[in-house]
Amino acid sequence: GQIFTTGIDQVMPAALAGKLGEVLPTLAQTICKATNTTACNIFQNNGRPAGQLVDHLHFHIVPRTPGDGVIKLGSQNPYPAGRMEKVAEMIRAAR
Repeated sequence: GQIFTTGIDQVMPAALAGKLGEVLPTLAQTICKATNTTACNIFQNNGRPAGQLVDHLHFHIVPRTPGDGVIKLGSQNPYPAGRMEKVAEMIRAAR
């Protein structure tokens, strides 16, 4: 059978995950160079509630500059103590 990566990305064969790991950083660097930026966000929306509007796998590469306000990431309200561990348990149980 196929070898799968470990963790949340269990539905992707390891070879494909490795290729994505090679291609996305190179593509992001090229986009940053083309847009004269030094940073970017790479993300993928999965499902309508998450903002997915096109029904196929794709990644967004968004060039960033300090203070651009395009995307604000990071939680202003950290998880309560023990919540991350509980979510990890839920993910392990769902496999």
